Amino acid sequence: MVRNMKRSCRGALVLLLAVILTGRLVGDESKSIFDGKSLAGLASPEATEGQAADKDTGWKVFVGRWSIGAPQPTGGPPFVMTLKEDFSAKKSHVPRATGKWEYVDGEARVVWDDGWRDIIRPEGQTYLKIAFGPGTNFDSPPNNTASAEKMVSEQWGQNRLLVGWARTDITPDKPVALVGFFRRRISEGVKDRLTATALALESKDPGGKAVEQAIMISCDLISIRKSTNEAVRKLLKARLDDFDSDKLLLNATHTHQAPQQQSGTAKGAFALAAEEKAKGWMTGDDYGKYLAERLAQAAVEAWETRKRAGVSWGIDQAVVGFNRRFVYTDGRAQMWGQVNTPEFDRIEGVEDHSLGLLFFWDAQGKLTGMVINVSSPAQSEQGHNLISADFWHDVREEIAARYSKEVFVLPQCGAAGDIYTLSRLRGRAESAMAERKGITWRREAARRIVDGAARALPTAGKYIDENPVFKHTVARIDIPEKDPPSLPFSEVDSVKPAELHIVRLGEIAVATNPFELFVDYGMRIQARSEALLTLVVQLSCGHSEYLPTSRAVEGGGYSAEQYLVGPEGGQVLVEETVRRINSHWR
Repeated sequence: MVRNMKRSCRGALVLLLAVILTGRLVGDESKSIFDGKSLAGLASPEATEGQAADKDTGWKVFVGRWSIGAPQPTGGPPFVMTLKEDFSAKKSHVPRATGKWEYVDGEARVVWDDGWRDIIRPEGQTYLKIAFGPGTNFDSPPNNTASAEKMVSEQWGQNRLLVGWARTDITPDKPVALVGFFRRRISEGVKDRLTATALALESKDPGGKAVEQAIMISCDLISIRKSTNEAVRKLLKARLDDFDSDKLLLNATHTHQAPQQQSGTAKGAFALAAEEKAKGWMTGDDYGKYLAERLAQAAVEAWETRKRAGVSWGIDQAVVGFNRRFVYTDGRAQMWGQVNTPEFDRIEGVEDHSLGLLFFWDAQGKLTGMVINVSSPAQSEQGHNLISADFWHDVREEIAARYSKEVFVLPQCGAAGDIYTLSRLRGRAESAMAERKGITWRREAARRIVDGAARALPTAGKYIDENPVFKHTVARIDIPEKDPPSLPFSEVDSVKPAELHIVRLGEIAVATNPFELFVDYGMRIQARSEALLTLVVQLSCGHSEYLPTSRAVEGGGYSAEQYLVGPEGGQVLVEETVRRINSHWR
């Protein structure tokens, strides 16, 4: 009798243990009573309230990635907090930190291994992140608070990123006027061919409905005329029914060895004589039509080949751009003036050597292309009569040699209105050092850019996002012009309105403008942006010439005497850009 009772007790214990370990009765093939929750999470003390109960699924609201705004009042960068279904947590601005979270009284509470604690708490229709420093607890006064937004792609049923690439040759096949260096130059041959690279982006919801779109095209040109932008848009409206042509944005690398896109923009300086036209030479309008057709073809190819993909970002340094405005003891300033003189006082402005990077990956995790943003014009070539993409040609060759010819490169010129590709102070030494390496300075600049990308790539490859938040705003704003006017040599595109594009892709913002924008303005935008990294892109969707700072205007000289928009308009551009960037994080 006793033996039978012991045997029954042992059987009951075994059955109970089986239920605990498997979540089901022995032989029962039905769904586990844990309903997919991890045993580790249920066994932990932190998981005992709310989340262990089958009827309470409120904790699921917090699972996913949260965009955390800049903390107040202590400041600091925005970041992304990830709360996983197994109740582990990560934060992007401290990658080594890990945490555990629990669901308590309708809010998520996170305990980090670096001593910090966070709460994500509903506040009406929004959420608030509340932070507590090391040595405190959840009942202590908070160290800071910040906005918390559930990232759209992390709602149940995630939006998916689709990416397509294309490239096209935009080198003219006939002689054409080259723009830049204040003199008439007709092309006499090709040193290296001009390229346009197209990147198509789209996010779709689980039902296949388009949520957001963009086609970016970077061109080996001195600028993008508004007429070019509109011509390509017109072609795309007729060829792509499922793309909003307003979401097209073009940008130029600012090479001075590329053709004029529109006749008459240099007040006749590049006009062709009758006998030159008779030879078949291309006018600016001729090249503009050729260019628009090539760009439209690339846009269509990129759009029609878009596939499921992921994106990651990187940042590094590439010292390839140098301030080219010099101030003398009498207070005057000069662009690319002499420095080997007793009157030389100082370099006027700052330089931005940061290298902003976006990497794109296919569904198998293979690198397909990269966006490279550097605050330097492509201007190492010194005014000869050969067509050239300048150092971006070398960048493409370096990328192809190190990775694959199939990897696309989309260049962006950051704020660089007062920047040149060669240093006036150390240029001779830089060139001599490159020569001793057996390469040109142009190749050296390209290698610095690619070396920076190569340093960032391994880390970026660990953080691929297939479901990034993707938002794209097209803004047309009136920017105040200089009063009284003092227009530059070339005819410029109107800034009433100026076209700006603001793109959010995950943690990164891209912000365009139509100017040769002095570095200071780019830094103001980056400093106040809530994006983790902001890529400012000049000479996009229009050509409105230099936008100098008040410091430059005071010194005068080329780029700061004859211009359409001055410091007052520059600050309007900054405010409008920052406001629109930050709206994508709120």
